[in-house]
Amino acid sequence: MVTISVEHDKWAKESIISGMGERFAEIPTLTNSISLGEKYMEIKTDDYHITYQPDSASVICKGSLLLSSAEEYMPILQLLNGAAEQHNTLTLDVKELEFLNSSGINMFTKFVINVRKKPDLEMTARGYQEIPWQVRFLKNLQRLLPTLELELE
Repeated sequence: MVTISVEHDKWAKESIISGMGERFAEIPTLTNSISLGEKYMEIKTDDYHITYQPDSASVICKGSLLLSSAEEYMPILQLLNGAAEQHNTLTLDVKELEFLNSSGINMFTKFVINVRKKPDLEMTARGYQEIPWQVRFLKNLQRLLPTLELELE
């Protein structure tokens, strides 16, 4: 089961709901659990946790993203796109992301292609140098978005 919590503003709720439209109701693993507050927005399951923190203009990805289709990744893509629209700088932190399948790679690729349409956005991606797939993944994103700054620890 996926729980979507919104602790931010009106944008977040409207963006998530309108972005998913009918698809949100069709995805059997999702629940329509959206609440409003003032601090953050997250999508959380037993397998992964995606948090958007407006104060630090960052999206933090943790766990294993092994969803089976683009539709299942739609809430995460909406969160990423919404975060990019809110800031001139954005950090994507995948240091605690353990696994990412091809559908997840496609979702991040779509996000980066969308970010190219916003030339004033300065984006940074963080990962671990010791995790080979993170290095390859982030360098491939950088090929799509040459202005992407990589921070490999």
